[in-house]
Amino acid sequence: MVDAAPGERIAVRLSICGTNGAYAVVESLAAPGCCVPMHLLQKEEEHFVVLEGTYRVAVEDKIFDVAPGTSVTVPKGVPHAWRNLSSSPGRLLAIFTPGGFERLVQEVISAPAGNVEELAARYGCLIVGPPIKPWSASGLIRLRNNRENYCPSDSTLLNRLSRRVPSVINHEIEEAAEREELLMPMVNRLRT
Repeated sequence: MVDAAPGERIAVRLSICGTNGAYAVVESLAAPGCCVPMHLLQKEEEHFVVLEGTYRVAVEDKIFDVAPGTSVTVPKGVPHAWRNLSSSPGRLLAIFTPGGFERLVQEVISAPAGNVEELAARYGCLIVGPPIKPWSASGLIRLRNNRENYCPSDSTLLNRLSRRVPSVINHEIEEAAEREELLMPMVNRLRT
C-alpha cells in the first residue's frame, strides 16, 4: 500500500491488465475521520465493500452509515462520497466496472497535491462538493443557507448538480435535528 492522500493508503489489487479491461479492484485503508470529497465518475460504476470500520456514505441525496460486510453500488455519473467514522482505521474494497480508474489512483500517488482535481478530471472523475462532515444541526442549517460553499457554480455540470446535492444537506439537517431534539431534554436534566 502507498500513501494516496492524507490519511489514506491505497493498493491496486487487480488492474485492467488482469481482467481484459472488464473491471479493476482497489483497496483503501483509511485513518479515522479520513474522507473523500463528493465526486462522480463519468466512465465507471463503483461497487465498494466495507471490510473494516464504519463508513458514512453519501450517494446523491441519501446518507447512511455502512458497517463491515455491507456493499454499496454507485452508478456511473452519480455524486457520492464517504468518511471513515471509526476510531480505528477502516478498510474497503472498491471494484470499478469497466476498469481503468485504477490508472488515476496510480497517478495520484505521485502527483503534486495541487494537481489532483485536474488530474482526476482527465480520468472522468469530477469533484462536485466537499467531503461528508459530522455536522451538527446548526452547522447544517448554515451550510444549507450558503449553497455556494457546498456546490460552487462555476460550470454547467455543477449548476445542474447544485439543485440535487443540497437535498443531502436537508436530509442531514432533519436527522441531526431529531437527534438534538431527543438529546436536549436529557442534557437539560443533567445541567440542573
